[in-house]
Amino acid sequence: MSTVAEVFIDRATLAKLEPLSSLSQGSIDKLLPICQVNAVPRGNDLLTQGNWSGRVVYLVRGELKLDYPYQDAHHIVMVVVGGSGRGLLPVWSSESPVSAAHRANANLPALQPVHMQAITDCQVVSIDEATMDLVVT
Repeated sequence: MSTVAEVFIDRATLAKLEPLSSLSQGSIDKLLPICQVNAVPRGNDLLTQGNWSGRVVYLVRGELKLDYPYQDAHHIVMVVVGGSGRGLLPVWSSESPVSAAHRANANLPALQPVHMQAITDCQVVSIDEATMDLVVT
């Protein structure tokens, strides 16, 4: 099981993530206390590390291999590096209007990944999705 780290995410890291990068410093400050930081050890599947329902999850450190189901039993596999490029978008969220728009912008299928294996030791930050949607919209 992933563990809640003894550290908190800093404002600068949180402000880089999408769609949070467009928020004011005051809005970022509202989200900071509700962020949960978790460690995912190398080789573990993030999806087996806890219940992520109702949470938006970002990879902020490390590398994850995301495995998405596609048409006719095919899969789309991508590697995401925390803190840059695709790593600035959520790796997990339900299909709220905000997250659905960002998934579409990343050219990802509408389905959630079925596996998210840590290639390296990883750190993820999760935020309650309903609260995040209220702050973002």
